[in-house]
Amino acid sequence: MDIAMLATSGAQVRLLVAQAIRQAQRELVIVSPYLIPGPVGVAGLGALRQRGVQVTMLTNSLAATDEPTVHLGYRKYRAALLREGVALYEWSPARGGRVLRELLAGGTVLRLHAKAALVDRELVFLGSMNFDPRSRDLNTEFGLLIRSPELAEELQALLQRLQREGAYRL
Repeated sequence: MDIAMLATSGAQVRLLVAQAIRQAQRELVIVSPYLIPGPVGVAGLGALRQRGVQVTMLTNSLAATDEPTVHLGYRKYRAALLREGVALYEWSPARGGRVLRELLAGGTVLRLHAKAALVDRELVFLGSMNFDPRSRDLNTEFGLLIRSPELAEELQALLQRLQREGAYRL
C-alpha cells in the first residue's frame, strides 16, 4: 500500500488529485457534497468518457444539501455531465438517512459529507477537498492519496450500497 499525504493549498491538492483522475483507464468514482465541476471539469470528464472510462459521481440533492447556493452552481452543469455519459447520483435525505443511521448505529446524519475519489479500483483519495471552486481557490485542504486495491474494493462496495439504497440516479 502506497500512501501520499496531501496537506497544502486547495489548488495544489486539486492538481495532485486531478493528475490521478486523468490517469484513470477503466473507472472513476467521485463523491463530493459540494460539486461544481465547471466547464473545464465537464470537458475533462467528457475526455475520460471518450476514452471509455466509466465515470460515476455522487453528490447531495437540493433536499439534502445545507448549501443551496452551491447546489445552484452544480445544477448548471448537471445536464452537461449527463450528456457526457456521467452516471450521476444525488443523495436523498429520506432514503440516505435510513442507510446512514444503520451504518452509524443510530446516527442522525441525513446528508452526504464524504469527499472521495476512486480511480480504477486501485487508487483512493480521501480528504477535505470538495470538487468545487471554493476548495480549489480559497480553502486549505488535506487529503490522503492511497494506492490500495483492497481499500479501493471496500470503498467501492460501500459507495455502491450508498448509491443503490441512499440516492437516486438522474
